[in-house]
Amino acid sequence: MMAGDSSYVKEVMRPFAGARGVQGKLETCDHVDPFNVGSFMINGQSGEDLIAMVDRAMAKHALLVFLFHGVGGEHTINVSLDAHRKLLQYLKKQGDDVWVATMVELVSWVKKRRGL
Repeated sequence: MMAGDSSYVKEVMRPFAGARGVQGKLETCDHVDPFNVGSFMINGQSGEDLIAMVDRAMAKHALLVFLFHGVGGEHTINVSLDAHRKLLQYLKKQGDDVWVATMVELVSWVKKRRGL
């Protein structure tokens, strides 16, 4: 987000709805920066670990963004097929209590809600 001692975010944000950051943090929609949404790097965690993260986010009524580049192998930031399947099954069981969205959907909703 910085080039030397200057932020370049404002210069590049116009064509984008928002951006995922790299700091693992749970945030509410009222406090999240749409151009630095916290995310948790997932690399080898179990399905139970991912589900526990969802439960923490639900308890805090917070946003949870998972960051991984692949499912099932062949990527440096990877979640196993089994862990991914367990997570998806758990999310489906939560029904309307959990909103699963793309980053564009998320930041568009946050901006509309906050009048940005």
